[in-house]
Amino acid sequence: TALGRYFAIQVQSNESYGSQSSEGGAFPTAGNLVDVKALVTYRSQFASFKFTGDVEDLATNKTLTNALKRIVKDTTEAYDEKQNYFLFGNGTGSLGVVNVVTDNVSPTADTFSMYNTIAQTQGARALRAGQVISAYSSAGSQRANNMTVTSVNRSNDTVTVPNISTGLVQDDIITFADSYNYAPQGFAYHIADSGQWLGLNRANYPSLNSVVHDAASASLDQDMIELVALKSRNVRGDAAPKFDYALIMHPVQHKNLRAAIRSASNIDFQASLAGNEKMDLSVREVSPNGMEIIEDSWCAPSDVWRVRMSDWAIEEEAPRQMYKHGDGNVFIQSLAGSPAYADAKEGRVYSRYNIVCKQPYSQFRIKNVNFSAAETRIAIM
Repeated sequence: TALGRYFAIQVQSNESYGSQSSEGGAFPTAGNLVDVKALVTYRSQFASFKFTGDVEDLATNKTLTNALKRIVKDTTEAYDEKQNYFLFGNGTGSLGVVNVVTDNVSPTADTFSMYNTIAQTQGARALRAGQVISAYSSAGSQRANNMTVTSVNRSNDTVTVPNISTGLVQDDIITFADSYNYAPQGFAYHIADSGQWLGLNRANYPSLNSVVHDAASASLDQDMIELVALKSRNVRGDAAPKFDYALIMHPVQHKNLRAAIRSASNIDFQASLAGNEKMDLSVREVSPNGMEIIEDSWCAPSDVWRVRMSDWAIEEEAPRQMYKHGDGNVFIQSLAGSPAYADAKEGRVYSRYNIVCKQPYSQFRIKNVNFSAAETRIAIM
């Protein structure tokens, strides 16, 4: 939506200064700090559910109550999972990028594969059978709409949808139906070194830039983290705190970092096995420069984010809750088709909010980190 809130952010300090050339000389010209106006817009997010009249009529009140609790609980948990996914996004709502399209595999279905590479790491991880999706060009033009996912092959990131008259093409962006550019603006939006930020051009205000390091397909190790942390300290100043941050990464990168530290070229293990029943051969935990590592499976495997928690906020107009329809009820009669009603009721879980980073320059991103796609595949749904 276009609704939002303006807030002020400082982009320049008072740079007034001068050394007097003679006794009683003139003061330096007065300066001032510079604030600009940023606009955070609320993003409306919804998930719908329904149950039939048969269920309502045949079930006892206790059974129906339990069934409703189960439906609402499942919808809410799935809704929260999507907010977690979008935390790492750029606000477009991308669920992944199309790689190869196979038209008319059968008279009633089309398939397409999703990129699962260092440059495009989503694969088909965010896609599930039953989702209704759209496809958009890289310029944001809708190419296909209201496609219901019938199956997802996790072994090769291939998605099957009903036969569609409008063909997809390589590099199309997949989103939930009619949802392009309306998702919450997450890490990829705020932690960047170019483009627009909350209505401001980063090129005009360099202090809004984050440090973004391109790993160029190299593997993650301590030296890489040290280098990017140094770049960030150069931006923030030598006196900037070093230990009040967290590193967020996919579990595969946490595994790779532990493996790099365990490598014989880095650490020499010496232990006596005499009398020991077992020996733990793994490095259980690592802490680069005292920073906590947080694993998140929705983090792109090729990304590592360093965030300062106190710099982030949720700007809410409406926190997550059940949606109240026009009559004030949370359930409403379903439509079978205009103007006929269906023997079913619907409800919605929703929120209106966005994610805000108050100091983008204190965060950093390492992108294009090497990983094994096979280690990121999931085997569910």
